[in-house]
Amino acid sequence: MVIKYRLGKHFLFLCMALIVCTHAEYFAMAKTENSGLGPLEVRTQYPVTLPVLALYPENTATIGEHKIYMSYSLTIGNTFINTQGFRSYITGEPAITATQVQQGLIESDFYDPDIEGSTADRVTKGFRLYIDVESQRQLIRFKYGLTEDLEWSVEVPYISFDGGSFDETIENFHELVGIDNSASSGGYRTASPRNRYDYYVVKDGQFVINNTQPFSNVQGDVVTGFKWRLWEGGGVIPAASLKFSYKFGTPATQDGQELVSSETPNWGTYLLLSKGFNEWVVYLGEGVSIIGDNGVFAQNLFHRFMAMEYRIDPESSFLIQTMSQSSIFPRSVSANPRGSFQDGSSFSLSSSTDVLVLGYKAWFGSFMFETGMIEDYNQGGQETDIVFYTELGIKW
Repeated sequence: MVIKYRLGKHFLFLCMALIVCTHAEYFAMAKTENSGLGPLEVRTQYPVTLPVLALYPENTATIGEHKIYMSYSLTIGNTFINTQGFRSYITGEPAITATQVQQGLIESDFYDPDIEGSTADRVTKGFRLYIDVESQRQLIRFKYGLTEDLEWSVEVPYISFDGGSFDETIENFHELVGIDNSASSGGYRTASPRNRYDYYVVKDGQFVINNTQPFSNVQGDVVTGFKWRLWEGGGVIPAASLKFSYKFGTPATQDGQELVSSETPNWGTYLLLSKGFNEWVVYLGEGVSIIGDNGVFAQNLFHRFMAMEYRIDPESSFLIQTMSQSSIFPRSVSANPRGSFQDGSSFSLSSSTDVLVLGYKAWFGSFMFETGMIEDYNQGGQETDIVFYTELGIKW
């Protein structure tokens, strides 16, 4: 197996390595704690992955024996993907514009407009997407320390999909930083209506998801898990913990639930490492979610995160972290005679996703506050454009 690394995807790791190499003697002698407040505990908000178990970064430290932690978090994500935004090489016109969206998209809107012949000839293999969704994910989280090194957790999400109100703000930001909203870099936003909810996924010319009805506060699947701190580490050895998560499959009983819940259980594991260097703490994690029978989508997801925490003081920290996740879209071969571009001319749906997270975390006595912003920096059409995250918690 050949593993291809991208410089952008691993820039944080390279920064960490450079710091360690240039200060190796200092780091080897450092006698600091190997865990701090921990990374932001936020998962991907991409609508297609919300029904399945997606692991998220965590601290190696546990909350302590017989301790209880409860929190409420709100995550708002804006996703706009149009793989048909500019598909016609002959006319130079978008294949899907506001006109087709307002009429209601049909399967033939996702066929290749450049192929002459019958409708069957114009169907291409693979996935095509038109996703214009603002998602709100509210999460109630409960943790209990069974022992000093073992904690149990339960999470209950409530999810809403609608048209939102961030489209104009994002377009203005794109213009400010020089991103063309009419091109692939801007997602062809100018060809589509603003603040409208549309969710279409097509596989091999047939709808997999076809939804235009917003919904609010639909309960997703309950997730439970155990985190076991293996060791605290020392001056050289990092701290290590192992997380096991299990998501209960919930058959849909209300409108929208089929888009945020899976009917079959998922489970996953995450290996967490952390190493302290005075006021700095570095975190690494590798994990996998086993989804099993997931229809046309991937049967597992691979996860990786890297984070650097700067301890302002013992109760507050700044955080920078990256999160990578393999794609929910399996790779397939295009039947198009021009070659395999099944993921769209400007998209790479089967590639992994990469996001950058900037955040702040603090304790105020028994109360915790954390917030952050998440931005996709390796846009391939399989990740949410921008995410805002806030969590409030209490520990006793």
